[in-house]
Amino acid sequence: MFTEIELKNYMSLKNIKLDMKQKNDAKSIVAIYGENGSGKSNVVSAFMNLSLSINTLKSQKIFNKMESNILSDDENDNNMSDDAKKMKLDAIRSIQNSQYTSLLRIFQNTYLFGEHGPTELKFNFKIDGHAGYYKLVFEKSNGKAYLATEELNYVIKKSSGMIYIITGDKDGNISYKLSPQLLKNKELFASIDDSIYRLWGKHSFLSIFNEFQNENNNKYIEDNVLASFLTVISDFRQISFKTDGASGMSQFPKLLPDLYRELSIMMDQKNVLLEQ
Repeated sequence: MFTEIELKNYMSLKNIKLDMKQKNDAKSIVAIYGENGSGKSNVVSAFMNLSLSINTLKSQKIFNKMESNILSDDENDNNMSDDAKKMKLDAIRSIQNSQYTSLLRIFQNTYLFGEHGPTELKFNFKIDGHAGYYKLVFEKSNGKAYLATEELNYVIKKSSGMIYIITGDKDGNISYKLSPQLLKNKELFASIDDSIYRLWGKHSFLSIFNEFQNENNNKYIEDNVLASFLTVISDFRQISFKTDGASGMSQFPKLLPDLYRELSIMMDQKNVLLEQ
């Protein structure tokens, strides 16, 4: 799928372009090797962060549900001490404030130290014989990073073009342009328009649409959304990576129910100790 990656002011990488093609096609597996400290892990982290960023909105909603369940359990448990209730809430809120629920938290420590220019990530890919790219640009204002640009370029009908581009400034003002072929009815456009203005910046458009797709009938999505865009987001969901420190395949939200059960058990055990 991926043919090249371009990174600017990303972690320790000032400006690199990594070619991952083989005979002008994407490789199915890419191995990156080199000396210690050469930036191998930073390149892999770009793919890992892209993978995580697709599910931030989904993760946030699951965490909100977990918090609601814990609060409901607390209300029904008259024997639970106030300290135990506070401990449960502190635990779930600390998780909710983790990197998985926000695009900016995922990329918060990726700015090249001492650099004042924008951080840019451009993922060039080839799917079904058609080339495209996905681009994220982060800028800083008063030391605080914000999402400045998100852009997807891929095939529309028979030729490549801009599927969407969204821009934002330091004050939270948002403007966007969608391909006329992306959304095929007014009701869907109105819903996406509202979601962009409410959620973009904290979440990427890919994350916003990913959750919208999860919540709606498959046939409705297929009948009313550009097929090539659905192909891209489907392939991006399959990103896999492995380093010495981490590996995964964009499956974090699937782990959350198990995490909730483990958290509940852990907090119940602590509650017993507090009661003693």
